[in-house]
Amino acid sequence: MADGKPCSRKFDLKNFSIGLELANTNHNSGTRMFKTTIHTTVQRIVQHIVHTATRIIICTATITAVLGFSSINAMAGKADVVAATAHQSGGSWQVSATIKHADEGWKHYANSFQVLSMDGKVLGTRILHHPHVNEQPFTRSLSGVKIPNGTTKIRVRAGDLVHGYGGKEVVVELTK
Repeated sequence: MADGKPCSRKFDLKNFSIGLELANTNHNSGTRMFKTTIHTTVQRIVQHIVHTATRIIICTATITAVLGFSSINAMAGKADVVAATAHQSGGSWQVSATIKHADEGWKHYANSFQVLSMDGKVLGTRILHHPHVNEQPFTRSLSGVKIPNGTTKIRVRAGDLVHGYGGKEVVVELTK
């Protein structure tokens, strides 16, 4: 769109057809004229292909810029906790979370999960240091979580680099 023309363009092979007719009617120099016409037509076709490909790239870039798409936030969405467990070990708890997220690589992946009280107080955070592109869903644990006495339920949520927290959470009933 940089040159103000629309993103589509037609190309006809009229010159190619004319070249074939001239080659058939002019027997003396028909072969030379046919080769020249074919060569010129092939050049025009290649120029058209290059021009069209360039226009497609420009149009795609324009659409991307106008709509605000980027490879960072286009597809992966928020990180979801699909399962969680909690086991008491001495005076603390070990909480395991199974997380599902369409990790795209180092710029957009599930990078943490948190254990919260039912009123939203953060009781523990596990940082995830790398993407899990080919391991979905995946389970990780956090040990040493201090859960106040008398607490019967906790919430577990996951976050990613782009959206932070906000995907599906799981409530875990604590049993001693």
